[in-house]
Amino acid sequence: MERLKVEAVVTAIKKSAVRPDVSYVTAQTEGWGEVKYATTRKTLKVGDKVILTDQKYRTQAEGIRWEEAKK
Repeated sequence: MERLKVEAVVTAIKKSAVRPDVSYVTAQTEGWGEVKYATTRKTLKVGDKVILTDQKYRTQAEGIRWEEAKK
């Protein structure tokens, strides 16, 4: 099965209270609307463009989980 890829613009970033190295990101995509994912990138800012893919080995019944694409 082919993986989905979308380009998104970061709209909000929130640091985790429990795990200081993790940030929760909200991004706006065309066609999918607002999506959320977790990242460990420290240089990410609001307004940055990111490329997201759906995670491997997830069934559609579980819903789509997004992650940043490896470059």
